[in-house]
Amino acid sequence: MVESFNIGVVIPSYNEGNDLVETLRSVLDQTVSFSEIIIVDDSSDGTNQLVKSTFGEAVKLIHRDSPQGRCSARNIGIETSTADIIIILNADVCLPRDFCEQLQNKYQSEQCDAFGVGTVITNTYHPYARYLQALHASYPEHKRGWTEAFSVKRSAFLKTKGFPDGYPLQILAGEDGEFVFDLLRTGAKLCFDFNLKVTTVMPEDPHAIEQQIRGRASLRTWHFIYEQSLSKLLLRCIAKQTLRLVFLITVFPFLWRVIRLWSYFNHGWQDLLHYARYELYVDWLRTHQEWLDLVNFSKLHRKNNQSIFDICLRPPSQLSPLH
Repeated sequence: MVESFNIGVVIPSYNEGNDLVETLRSVLDQTVSFSEIIIVDDSSDGTNQLVKSTFGEAVKLIHRDSPQGRCSARNIGIETSTADIIIILNADVCLPRDFCEQLQNKYQSEQCDAFGVGTVITNTYHPYARYLQALHASYPEHKRGWTEAFSVKRSAFLKTKGFPDGYPLQILAGEDGEFVFDLLRTGAKLCFDFNLKVTTVMPEDPHAIEQQIRGRASLRTWHFIYEQSLSKLLLRCIAKQTLRLVFLITVFPFLWRVIRLWSYFNHGWQDLLHYARYELYVDWLRTHQEWLDLVNFSKLHRKNNQSIFDICLRPPSQLSPLH
């Protein structure tokens, strides 16, 4: 007898009303319906009212008055869900009409505990979106773990620690990979089909682009999750910045990196300049954010009257609890 699964959707949202409406339309317009759709919304721009007025009782909305982060939203959504399988969507990801049907077939035929799919960026008329599409295309499929529209059996999720949450600074990067590592540690079977694709859009506004790049700096993950002391993080930062400078000063490695991206996805010769510009911009913003995080870590621990010596040499779990 073939096991039957019902599939639900969990979507964290933070001031993304227009994108979320398009995502929900694709979620509701399926050849096989999802058993439930849960939105965990931290917005302050009226997104919750927009969702209620547009979709009514078709979705379950959990609105929180203060933002508590994507990890917390995902955990609450999955814990609230009663579905056998949960798709974890970002608010700007749209599904093909037969996605639920295909996913049911994949879980039934491959006996997976979690499933990843391919992604297509749709607004590649913008150079930043083309740059990210090139990065995505250049990354080997066999090294991928987390994907857009990643799905997991609820029973497998409950064996993990969930997405990393409860830290004094929200984890903005590396949380997806940490969750996948946690799944693997529990013995979960991960499956992938990169021919089954979802679509997403990338930011075009300069401020939104900056925020996305800064959000991908991962020192918070290394400090709070992997228990790295500030001295180790400082050495890590110095090594990374030195490597970035070597790549830039020696020119050839930097040019090779740009040309390699251009070979995967381009709209003509002008994209060489676009890709070089974004490579420099990403390196600079991540460098700035990493040093900024080091300062923020020090300030947090100093508020608890920790000595500079302890802050530099001890991992956060050996310091006074942060509030």
